Order: sequence, then structure tokens, then C-alpha cells
Amino acid sequence: SLNEQNPLIIETLLDIIVQLAHDLQSDFYNYYKQYLFIDIINLLINSNKKPQNEVNTQLLEHLFQCLTYLFKYL
Repeated sequence: SLNEQNPLIIETLLDIIVQLAHDLQSDFYNYYKQYLFIDIINLLINSNKKPQNEVNTQLLEHLFQCLTYLFKYL
């Protein structure tokens, strides 16, 4: 799930989500609205609560990149 603590797992899941959104588009939109958008925003908020030296900039980049592609495809 997106609540995992391992950044590599989250990055991989975000990549899969983007590919599914690209392939399924309108069929995927309902799930995006109900579940994924809230989970992605929560990840952004939670990553901001960590001490500055623990913030994973690569994970933040993947989160924003995922949101960008989701807005583009959906």
C-alpha cells in the first residue's frame, strides 16, 4: 500500500499507478478520486513532518511527478 515506509516500494507503486492511469484513463478516474488522490496527498503531508535530514527528496520528486502525470492523463 502507499502507507509503506520503504521509499523504493512507494516509488514503484507510484510508477504503476501512473501507467494504469495512462492505460485505463476514464475507467481509472473513479478510483483515483476515491482513494489514490487522498493517499498521495497524505504521503506528501507525512513526508513534510519528518526531520529535515530524513526527508527523501527522491520520494518527493516521485510524488509530484505522479500527481503531474495523473492530472495529465485524467
